[in-house]
Amino acid sequence: MLENQKELKTSFENRLNSSELSKIFNVKLGNFDLDYAELIIEHSSLISNPTGKGTINGGILAMLSDSATAYALATNFNGQMSFATIDLQIHYLARAKSTVTAKAKVIRKGKRINVAEVEIFDIENTMVSKSIVTFILTKPMEFTHGIKKEK
Repeated sequence: MLENQKELKTSFENRLNSSELSKIFNVKLGNFDLDYAELIIEHSSLISNPTGKGTINGGILAMLSDSATAYALATNFNGQMSFATIDLQIHYLARAKSTVTAKAKVIRKGKRINVAEVEIFDIENTMVSKSIVTFILTKPMEFTHGIKKEK
């Protein structure tokens, strides 16, 4: 558990609650720890393909992978998010027809480039997608854990 777990939870929930996109799609914060975060999105007709028999749109899963990565990486910076996505590769493995949970794990922390692996599971614990997401730090920042950033 992180020393600032309560403060980070408040910060992350405030960020989610202030995001119109998160409100529209009902994105919720799950578990998180250093280099790890979960985001949950409830299944609804709003995020489903109209001809996909209730399957969640792949773009929604990509957005969820991207966002979960941001929260996992932000655990290193006391919740600050001064970075941007530079690459996202996603593999769709099964139809997502229920509420899903994205589990993001930072697998490389660098001075500028950071990489995470994201697995998304449905309520039956079937992996519906797997992603590799790459972020670039947009300003010099210091990791609160792990490697130190140059200023």
